[in-house]
Amino acid sequence: AKFAFFLIQGGGAGTSMIRLLVFEPGTDSLALITEEEASHPAWIDDNRLWVWARESSAMKMISRSGVLSLPGIGIAIRLVRKFQGAARNALLSEGFFIYSTASGNEKERIAPDLLTEDGHFSRHPVHELMLGDTYPDATGHLTLILYSLKTGRRIEVARIFHGVATEALALRCDLHPRWNRNGTQISVDYCENGVRRMAIFDATEAIAAAGH
Repeated sequence: AKFAFFLIQGGGAGTSMIRLLVFEPGTDSLALITEEEASHPAWIDDNRLWVWARESSAMKMISRSGVLSLPGIGIAIRLVRKFQGAARNALLSEGFFIYSTASGNEKERIAPDLLTEDGHFSRHPVHELMLGDTYPDATGHLTLILYSLKTGRRIEVARIFHGVATEALALRCDLHPRWNRNGTQISVDYCENGVRRMAIFDATEAIAAAGH
């Protein structure tokens, strides 16, 4: 068994260096998987990790140089963070990656044009299929999605209005989707008229549409 964890170091202009490491109990094995930016890792199997990460050599050099501490840089960083989408991700080399923990941390960029924002993902109990979500979009909706590692298809299962009773970003209600044990249903958290609830979706049609 292995477990993944973060080591976070504060930096200039309100930035941080987030390292993702994997430790195998009972051994001396401690592997650095990625650094600078990493979020929401999910195990695909014993040796593959699905991670939203940034793999930009230029950004790593800037972070280590101390430039981020210079006056005015913080404002620029905050402006860049407001942009979303594939163009921003391409500029920063940010997106979903699959890292191999068994072969020298080999990595593969996943669907940069289909999966353009971070989310909470988990693997189907049987299929090479990832279940995930998005944050609220400009219309206030969160999207429940499937992404097939076999076919490369992205399927929208549902769009759910983010019905929280506050505009405070820290108090949002993410979907945090999860499979039932045999992978036929999906449960999510959501808010309706300011009340937190739970919903269950049948996933059989969406799984078939993804090619499984």
